[in-house]
Amino acid sequence: MDLDTQLEKNGKVQITADVSAAKVNAAKLTALKNLAQYVSAPGFRQGKAPTAVVEQNIKIDKLVEETFNILATEAYSTALEKDTFAPITRPQVSIPDLDNRGENGIDQFWQKSIKEGSQIKITSYTLPDIDLTNWQKHLKEIPTDSDPVEIETATSIEDAKEKASNKTQASTRTPDAADSAKREQEEKILLSLTESITFAVPDELIQGETEQLLFQQIATVQRLGIGYEDYLKTQGKDPQAIEAELRQTAEKQLRIRFLISGLAKKHSDLFSEDATAQEVVNFIMDEYNQKFPSPKS
Repeated sequence: MDLDTQLEKNGKVQITADVSAAKVNAAKLTALKNLAQYVSAPGFRQGKAPTAVVEQNIKIDKLVEETFNILATEAYSTALEKDTFAPITRPQVSIPDLDNRGENGIDQFWQKSIKEGSQIKITSYTLPDIDLTNWQKHLKEIPTDSDPVEIETATSIEDAKEKASNKTQASTRTPDAADSAKREQEEKILLSLTESITFAVPDELIQGETEQLLFQQIATVQRLGIGYEDYLKTQGKDPQAIEAELRQTAEKQLRIRFLISGLAKKHSDLFSEDATAQEVVNFIMDEYNQKFPSPKS
């Protein structure tokens, strides 16, 4: 099996496997043994029929599927060992000759494969190339939000009491509100950092993430007993506008996710292999907050 692996800077991995006829036939025998348990043939117990009998009693599409699953698994495993990339998604497999022939051409494709071999295309994704050389410098350059100091003048004793009460309520947060504010700050800092560090995200991943967000949104709306079309009307938006918004969100989420993974990899001496994303985020926020030293008591 001849393999060609192309790793792109945006993290996309394209593997081409040229499979010989001998390889196809060897995988075919394994496939027939695997499928034997599902075949009932006169004179044989379930799963005990010879491969020749199994082949006569199995649908061609099932045999092709099982055979090329075996070949694709072997090709992908070999590529991982050979090129030592760390995938972040499940591989996507396509067979150009079969895709071009369509469903009606599966018999012709199969006969050609066992005589001449075939080709398998596998697409996967790994962490994109991210230049984190100066990430701490970029982090320190992110401005800090500070609320402007407001000087208010009370017009009466009652007014003064009301203003004092409002300030007290504003400064007292519930744990949930505090956690929410903390998460918002973290997300803002991380997003600002991704904007300072240039790296590309594959469009296919953005589209996949967008579809997931759309599915989640539709499910949430339906749980509330609202039709999705009615929801769109209340928002004054069409499906295209919603998808555009979700696509922006999807790209931001992926960029933050990749940034966290990249920093965990860069500073692997500080994190265990099973370190959580929040541990890395805490590390980033500690670095960020160091530019504002606490006042000495």
